[in-house]
Amino acid sequence: MACSTSKQVCARLARLRKEFAARQFSAWIAPTGDPHLSEYLPEHWALRKYLSGFTGSAGTLVVTETKAALWTDSRYWEQATRQLAGTGIELMRDGESATPKIGEWLSVSVPKNSVVGADLRTLSSRVAYEIEQILARRNISLSHDGSVIDKVWKERPAASLNPVRVFEYGGATRRQKLSRVRGRMRREGASGLLISTLDDIAWMTNLRGDDIACTPVFLAFLLITRKQALLFIDSRKIGKEIVRSLAQDGIECRPYEQIWTEALPLVPENGALWLDERRTCSLFVSLAQSAEYSIIDSIQPTMEMKAHKDRRELRLIEQAMEYDGAALCEFYSWLEGALRRGGALSEWRLSEKLHEFRARSSHFFEESFTTIVAVDANAAEPHYTPEKTRSAPLKGAGILLIDSGAQYDCGTTDITRTTAIGDVPKEARRDYTAVLRGHIALASTLFPDGVFSGQLDTIARMPVWQIGEDYGHGTGHGVGFHLSVHEGPASISPRAPAENSSRVHPGLLVSNEPGLYRAGLWGIRIENLVTPVKAGSMLAVPDRHPPDRAGDAL
Repeated sequence: MACSTSKQVCARLARLRKEFAARQFSAWIAPTGDPHLSEYLPEHWALRKYLSGFTGSAGTLVVTETKAALWTDSRYWEQATRQLAGTGIELMRDGESATPKIGEWLSVSVPKNSVVGADLRTLSSRVAYEIEQILARRNISLSHDGSVIDKVWKERPAASLNPVRVFEYGGATRRQKLSRVRGRMRREGASGLLISTLDDIAWMTNLRGDDIACTPVFLAFLLITRKQALLFIDSRKIGKEIVRSLAQDGIECRPYEQIWTEALPLVPENGALWLDERRTCSLFVSLAQSAEYSIIDSIQPTMEMKAHKDRRELRLIEQAMEYDGAALCEFYSWLEGALRRGGALSEWRLSEKLHEFRARSSHFFEESFTTIVAVDANAAEPHYTPEKTRSAPLKGAGILLIDSGAQYDCGTTDITRTTAIGDVPKEARRDYTAVLRGHIALASTLFPDGVFSGQLDTIARMPVWQIGEDYGHGTGHGVGFHLSVHEGPASISPRAPAENSSRVHPGLLVSNEPGLYRAGLWGIRIENLVTPVKAGSMLAVPDRHPPDRAGDAL
């Protein structure tokens, strides 16, 4: 199987290189990206996975006429090593100090005065600019080409036409949300606001979709001006009743592809266009710059509004956790019985059984990400997922890590448990204790309202450091309200920027998941979802967005 896959990858790279001559390219960049810079992609846009055979959720493939390299972070190093074997693609361990940046690697891998190609709909403006700045030192340019993907990917899946649905628990109305956003636009001096990120669009419109597995969003752009709001979406996906309802709330639907040609003229001339260059594709920003719009480059207001849940939303998410907890109790009860009976069990069988118990709830939609069930050494890959044809058996003794979650109609869940099956080495017990201590330390710590989220990371990491170890991923990420299981802007991570948008206030929903991984032996992670509460209170969550300043202890 591995040999067959590597041959397919080599053939695909050869097809890509054949396109270089016609376009006068010396290299091609294939990121994990779509026009909305989604973390998890619609299959229609999964070019990097198709070209490389690497199935992780994060990574960038760069191909020259003679070389190829793939950058991915520490969550996927073990997986990438296995999946890239025999393809000729070099693994670049993103995050290690010795690993060159993509622009640096390209600048010494292609000739001076050459051209590097990319579909600039799939690169953020910020990332593309950083690469361009490095390449410019050798007069190498970065050029947009949206046709290569169809030439190389003959069997490319069609774009999704799954229908959009109304989200019944939307809380604030569309009009209320538009009013809040326009208030922020006036304060920023913006004539228009472009929103590309799909979870923000779903939140603004109180709609949900099914264009990306495990994430209830739909492909669209949203442009808001002082007087108009336009949703650019394929009309085949959205029913007439929803279109009428949107129109009544001041949101007009336009064809999806018009975003590239019809959106900018709707923003008043000489007006300022607000967009987040970290979350907007390079092609659109280039179009705006060519039209000589003044650009306000800062985090879009919907991200902070969406991240802070009110009391009602948090209560609904608690309800989702109760549904999930019941399913997990049933699953672990079944597992104990299956182990006593001594039947053959595998990682894949366990993931299927867990799905079965969750699906018994009438409130269940789907998993919130691909379930991670990993035994022993497989658990040392933080994002390992079993496959039906590649799944380790669960034996009489070992360590079982299950990281899973679900989309319920009233919320999104994410939980990790690491379980000892029979006797385990004392070193594993020591590792588990360190991770548990870190988890408890973060869950029980007192901190000032408005602390930067990155400051909290050390609290969870300290017990792991004390035994001379560390883990490569962050300690926590935001979680959406029946939306993306990974939600910004706040994250509990040493890499989280010290910006106002990353401050921790009541209403945030974040994960608490320290870990420890020993390649070839085991992996340990413990995760719950948590929300800050005022010291001495129970769920003292404000109904409105919190102030942007530090204050009382939480």
